Amino acid sequence: MNPGDSASGDAVSDKLLTGRLLSFRELLKGLRDDVEATKFPEHSVPARKLVSQLIGVLIDEVKITTDELAHVSRPADKARRARSLHDSLDQFTHFVRTVLLASQNLPNPFFQLIEMIEDGLPSEWRFGFLVWNRTEFGTMTVNNYLAQILQPYPAACDFLEHEDRSWVFLVPPSIIEEPLNWPLMSHEVAHILEQARLHAVSSVYGPRPRSSDPYDKDVLRYRHAEEYQADFVAGYLLGPSFVLRILTSYFTREIRISPTHPSWEQRVKALMEVGLGRMPSSPNYSELVRTPLTGIPLEGGVVDYKTVDLAAVIDTTLESIKGKISPFDCASAQLQDARNRLRRFLPYTEDYRAALNAAILDEQEALSYYILQKLGPPDRVDREFRYLVLDCIRLPYLRMHYDRRVRLAAAAKEAEETLAKSGPEPAA
Repeated sequence: MNPGDSASGDAVSDKLLTGRLLSFRELLKGLRDDVEATKFPEHSVPARKLVSQLIGVLIDEVKITTDELAHVSRPADKARRARSLHDSLDQFTHFVRTVLLASQNLPNPFFQLIEMIEDGLPSEWRFGFLVWNRTEFGTMTVNNYLAQILQPYPAACDFLEHEDRSWVFLVPPSIIEEPLNWPLMSHEVAHILEQARLHAVSSVYGPRPRSSDPYDKDVLRYRHAEEYQADFVAGYLLGPSFVLRILTSYFTREIRISPTHPSWEQRVKALMEVGLGRMPSSPNYSELVRTPLTGIPLEGGVVDYKTVDLAAVIDTTLESIKGKISPFDCASAQLQDARNRLRRFLPYTEDYRAALNAAILDEQEALSYYILQKLGPPDRVDREFRYLVLDCIRLPYLRMHYDRRVRLAAAAKEAEETLAKSGPEPAA
């Protein structure tokens, strides 16, 4: 048979397919080395370990799938299978490089804020997270997302199914680049808590509807209940700063009604009429957000929030979080002190939640003070104020880790002393 005959051509094609697949093993090994060599903050360690171990599973499975490919007889089937295997690995390596490795290029205080929110949760509720700079805003599990990408690799999917879940936040540049928008991340944290721990919506409505129609009334009710509930938990965690950033960042930008999300008008209305009355320091909370709401109509949206049994959902949520999550106190001395200091462009370093709320409540007063007192060139006032906000996040973060080290050192010393006391009596 001549070299140009079909059997010979198939052999060359098989060799190319096999070689390309096997080349991924070396690429994956290098990728694993990059992941292992990268310094990740504490919150990302679970996800880093998950991905690193998954790469090891894939390295072995690529060899197995390559051997199996040799036994596929029809050239068209072989080419289709090879393409699927290649595309899967391409998407996986893209995820690792644009999420895990690229996270080093995102602002550290952004991660620190979410980690401080996480630190305020019970230890068994802490979730570990990554951040993916995307155009949409949302949350997903690393395990589920990677399992969808790696469907052609059953061993990898099985590994992901049995490992603890890690999470990834999808965050648009408009959020990452503006620290005053960071309280909005508490809404995504609330979604994680609902899915992983609270299950308040399913307690009220039963299991999630299986319909694939996003306009199905049961689907709409369930998903809208999840959004309203996440808003409530976010406001519980981060106080008025969350509500005010909904107003200033999103209220005027809605151009369509998403089938999975209620309108911004209905979300604010639900908080005002149902959520705030159930917040600690409710009168103070309402007073802080009432002025920005003056004159804003809250009747927009195709689906009224009253189609959701929101009171039942929130009350069920409160039963789960009371005593486990510290609510933001709008009547606290810390908030008033933070407001007094930030109005005069002074750093506040004790309580990051109070600092963020003060920065958002008193932004205009602080900017005016900066210009009036000639603290710097007027064209730098916005930038300088945001630097101040970043310091209000960084410094409590450093204190959190300092206090943690002190506690660990004290616990180690106590254990050492206890062990010394319980040791054998010296010989007579």
